[in-house]
Parts: sequence; structure tokens; C-alpha cells
Amino acid sequence: MADVTTPQLIEMVARSLWLITDGDAKFSITLPSGMAARHRLCTEMANIVKGLGYNGECGYNQLLYPSEATTRTILTFLVQKIPRAEEEAQEEMLGPNALLTRRIMAS
Repeated sequence: MADVTTPQLIEMVARSLWLITDGDAKFSITLPSGMAARHRLCTEMANIVKGLGYNGECGYNQLLYPSEATTRTILTFLVQKIPRAEEEAQEEMLGPNALLTRRIMAS
């Protein structure tokens, strides 16, 4: 996480928000060249992240000037919000013992 650059973070957040909102939140995956446009983009993204229920500090600063800890928490939150395939969701509900039994039976 320490090596994540601003352009990489913007792309990851943009793609995650697109998946989470089923395409409603569509952002450019590239960072604009102008500073005002960068601030607008990051502010809009941060507002959507907060609207999804993120409780940590999230504003344009956290996206434009990423730190390892903040980047980790924001990306972890977004990954958890990405809709899962039905089979994956069922596996999570079953628990480890049921999954082990299922795999043994399959083999």
C-alpha cells in the first residue's frame, strides 16, 4: 500500500465505485491534468464513498495525497462493498466446516 500512487488510487476507487453502484457512479480512471479538476474529481469520489457508509476521514486530500493507512482502509471498505457472486455469498454464509465438507464431497 505504501507504493500506491495517486493515479493508481484514483483508478482503483473509480473502478470500485462503478462496480458498487452498478455503473451509476462513473468516473474517469485517469487523473485530470488541471489541479481544480483533480480536486473536483476527488471530492465527488470522496462524497460517494462517505455516502456508502465509510466512517473514516475521506475527502479530496485522502485521494490526492494518499497515505498507506488511509489508502488501506478506504480500499478495504470499497472491496467489501463490491457485490459478490451468489455462490461466493452462499459460501460465506455456510461457514468453514460446511465448505470443507462440500470440497471433500466434490473430490
